[in-house]
Amino acid sequence: MDGADITNVSPADRNMGIVFQNYALFENMTVLRNVEYALHLKKQYKSTAREMALDMLKRMDLSEHMNKRPGELSGGQQQRVAIARTLVLNPKVILFDEPMSALDVATRLSLRSEIKDIQKEFGTTMIYITHDQEEAFSMSDRVMVMEASHLVQLDTPEAIIRSPANDYVKDFVIKNLQIKINSLVRFVQYQESCQ
Repeated sequence: MDGADITNVSPADRNMGIVFQNYALFENMTVLRNVEYALHLKKQYKSTAREMALDMLKRMDLSEHMNKRPGELSGGQQQRVAIARTLVLNPKVILFDEPMSALDVATRLSLRSEIKDIQKEFGTTMIYITHDQEEAFSMSDRVMVMEASHLVQLDTPEAIIRSPANDYVKDFVIKNLQIKINSLVRFVQYQESCQ
């Protein structure tokens, strides 16, 4: 990270956060306690944990849910709690591990823009793992395409579309995006014909 090898640094000292696919929230704790939890593990935050957690819940538009348990929230709200829990520690890098794969389309679209706004507000580097090319291209400044655990291309979305590194990138990224575009065009045409 920033030129330093952190392989052997303990996870607690790497200044990284992770937002899991399954949220990994503590069901026996309230939303507030979930966000506070990591702060209590870091000695420097113990005295200010409650204040920091409340501020983060406000920023994530979750204040009205702070006394609820995760099971009382929608999937999108649970994902925002998981993001708040990570952001409250102010990590340099956040890894999102397919965080929206379990959400419905409307919630995914809403959270995409929220995550982009969060990134702009906090300035944190975010690495977002997804198999959804549309999601990757709509959210990313740079896209890393991997094949069989090897980096194939790292570039802007525009550059990848303009100059795919090889046939794999062309097939996996561009053809799949074209399939989605064609599907949307057919949908719009159908909608227009029904009016």
